[in-house]
Amino acid sequence: MLDGIDYYPKRKKRIKLKLFLLLLILTASYGGWFYLDNMDSSSPMQSTSIVISAPESEEETVIIVIESVPEVAVEFEPANSENLDEVIENYEASSYN
Repeated sequence: MLDGIDYYPKRKKRIKLKLFLLLLILTASYGGWFYLDNMDSSSPMQSTSIVISAPESEEETVIIVIESVPEVAVEFEPANSENLDEVIENYEASSYN
């Protein structure tokens, strides 16, 4: 203590700083709420219900015409029919070994 001074003045409370911070927080929260509220209302409401209805025009019918083609008989004779029997017998004999 200094000589003869018993009283020290108290520091002033910083009300202005606290008031400024409070207003800043309130403004930021209101701005965030306003932004999110506009974001939800700007998108149109999409219906999730399913509506089953008759087709618009039942008159549109597709007629399918199938043309019949006469079958042509093709005769095929193997040129080496005798050799084919030998090959089959040799193959069967070799597959058992």
